[in-house]
Amino acid sequence: MYTMMIECYDIEPKIEHYGCIVDMLARAGMLEEAKRFMEKMSMEPNGVVWRMLVNACRVHGDSRLGLSSVDKLMEANKSSVMATEDRVLCANVFAETERWNEVLHERTIIVSQKDPKEAGISSILTQ
Repeated sequence: MYTMMIECYDIEPKIEHYGCIVDMLARAGMLEEAKRFMEKMSMEPNGVVWRMLVNACRVHGDSRLGLSSVDKLMEANKSSVMATEDRVLCANVFAETERWNEVLHERTIIVSQKDPKEAGISSILTQ
């Protein structure tokens, strides 16, 4: 479909298209394929795309790729204040790999930003 988009319909892929493909590959556990696809993108992956890969690495237990992707996620967010959810994700990857100093660093920043991640609320109505 991606190839058809470019070759048949002459549509220039945008970051959203790349993100969808990375997310699809990553959710399917094809982490190395997702990483290779990101390396071939015609633009630099943004923080959202890196977040998709980092999260999938956590889900699928690939701590090596997860750690290297955390570095890229932090790099991608260098020019702006890193979102709390990205910091939480990074702290979780660091915790899973027993990098406690990095966990403490990220958690300290989260608290100092005074914008901690809010807990979600769900409700179910039954009749």
